[in-house]
Amino acid sequence: GGGAGQAGATAGSATWSFMAIWAIEELDAKEELPFALLASAVLAMLSGFIGGYLSDRIGRKNVLLMGYGLFALVCIGFTAAGSLAAFTLLFILFGLSYALVEATERAYVSDLADPARRGTALGTYHMATSIAALPAGLVAGALWDLHPAATFLYGAVLAAAAMVLLKLRV
Repeated sequence: GGGAGQAGATAGSATWSFMAIWAIEELDAKEELPFALLASAVLAMLSGFIGGYLSDRIGRKNVLLMGYGLFALVCIGFTAAGSLAAFTLLFILFGLSYALVEATERAYVSDLADPARRGTALGTYHMATSIAALPAGLVAGALWDLHPAATFLYGAVLAAAAMVLLKLRV
């Protein structure tokens, strides 16, 4: 589980920022951006309950696969989106993917851990994802400088890698 969680968390670590920069640079959406951010955050908040409900019903692994898959699709969508409507829809879907993954990853780590070591397992998970976020952010930034689409493709590849690792249960 740890490798998948690290790849998934790393994929989403700086995504909000890159999506916002993209909206401003490509769509001149300075005025609309706060509303898209708000809609995405509200959906993520409301969907968190749905993600938890689903993880209890169909399993954490399945919810994580859905969340990572949706994130990959959102990233691919950003490489082709050219309108404010597409941006808003993708940003909202990003909020949904975030809600599916955020709490479910921690619950999955807890499920996999020895009950006597759940605190250590969660601490290790958060440490590993934080450590992985630094180089991932540097790579994403360097890719952005080459071409913004490369950053989103990188996110899609990391999300796909998280799906493969989760299927393999690495």
